[in-house]
Amino acid sequence: MVNQQYATAAANMTHTERIERLRDELQDTRKIHLSREGILESIVQLYETSPEVVSSMVTFTLEGEQGLDMDGLKREVYSTFWERAFEKFFEGKSTFVPRIGPDIQDNHYQAIGRVVSHCYLLTGIFPTAISKVFATALLVGKNALSADDYISGFLEHVFQYDRMRLESALAKSSLIDVFPNETAEFLCEFLSEYGVVQNPTPASLKQILANVAKTELIAKPSVAINEIRTGMLAGSCKELWGDFRKEDVDELYDRMKLTTSKLLGMIQVDEMVLTKPQSQVLQFLKQYIRSLSPKELQLFLRYVTGSCLPVVKNVKVVFHTHAGTVPMVFIHTCSAIIDLPDGGYTGYTDFRVQMANTLLSPESWRFTSL
Repeated sequence: MVNQQYATAAANMTHTERIERLRDELQDTRKIHLSREGILESIVQLYETSPEVVSSMVTFTLEGEQGLDMDGLKREVYSTFWERAFEKFFEGKSTFVPRIGPDIQDNHYQAIGRVVSHCYLLTGIFPTAISKVFATALLVGKNALSADDYISGFLEHVFQYDRMRLESALAKSSLIDVFPNETAEFLCEFLSEYGVVQNPTPASLKQILANVAKTELIAKPSVAINEIRTGMLAGSCKELWGDFRKEDVDELYDRMKLTTSKLLGMIQVDEMVLTKPQSQVLQFLKQYIRSLSPKELQLFLRYVTGSCLPVVKNVKVVFHTHAGTVPMVFIHTCSAIIDLPDGGYTGYTDFRVQMANTLLSPESWRFTSL
């Protein structure tokens, strides 16, 4: 009866509540020492040789860096892992699917599956650079995908220029019987790269793209699906995904999407009343955020929180008294705090240049005890 009540209570939990419970039930804490250069290899080896690690909390230390892991360093380690894993174990242009090759063994994919679940459980990070079509097949099953899902996923998977040309052709396809010569030439050349030999027409383009998408996003990497799923469902982590629906995958990807508005909404100021100089510097920060491209926005959030995904609730802004000739910005990654000087800038351009230089400096990314 007790087990039945426990199962019923677990079934009625929200996804967030389930994550919190699973984190509370982690059995012990494992301390892992890594070199920044060897993060990919060390993490793969850890999750290959010690699959039971998914039932533990882990804390990381980085060689030559003094930071303590109070979640910020953990986010940085896993973010670095995914950045490098996409280069070695995946392929794609804008989104990625597993790469199949003789140099990648099944146990590599199982280890990656364990990292997906454990990383998500510990940090909230889900690697949404993975094609959402592939992730849906992984978490829910390919029967949940429609032709429109495949086409949408494929458009996200190709280069931006190709996506724009394909979207334009699709928009015209219901209005015309024959593509203009320029469009027809582009479609033939582009689709030939995927083994399509027939000439696309407005009537056949949608089906052709859906078929190409199924091949590229599901059929080719299909060998990896079962292995990654096996790793993801290891131990208690299977409770993370057991009742996932397609709508949950959509919500997860939407939640992980970073936008300028979302980041601006995350900014929280600790001071109740700001002085005029503090208000000016805060305005510079917001203006700087509004100026960033999508990639720059991710870089900035990664610098502040350890992840380019919006997995923290708020980014807090505090102020310190400016002293000296150069205003200094201090970042407390674990608590996602931006510690700004209360003055010292000649204007917004000065603030922007100094922030840009900070993000480009390798030393800015090393963890310290401050």
